[in-house]
Amino acid sequence: MHPSLSVFTSAHPIYSIWHINQDPERFVPVPFYASEAVLISRPHLRVRTQCITDGDAAFIRALAAGCTLAEAVDMAQCAVPGFSASESLSVLIGSRVVIDIIDAVRSLRGRDSVPGRS
Repeated sequence: MHPSLSVFTSAHPIYSIWHINQDPERFVPVPFYASEAVLISRPHLRVRTQCITDGDAAFIRALAAGCTLAEAVDMAQCAVPGFSASESLSVLIGSRVVIDIIDAVRSLRGRDSVPGRS
């Protein structure tokens, strides 16, 4: 993940509150009790904010903590029933915060031999 990546979750509509203060004509306020999660990144020296689902937040946090893709999906599905891995991957790709994908087989080559390969 890109080092500038941050995920914030709140019991309040933090994304909507911030954006309505930036451009009151464009954003409609939401109820004060609505929770929101926000993906904040700076992939090319410009700060980007994006409102994401709680499932996206759980998934992205798991990946950022070093979990495998399968582990991150499992964690997000446990946290949020109905979690969509394909939608979360779309959010990550669109936000340009994925900087490396490590193949588990390649990562083993330096430590152990891979069964069935020479």
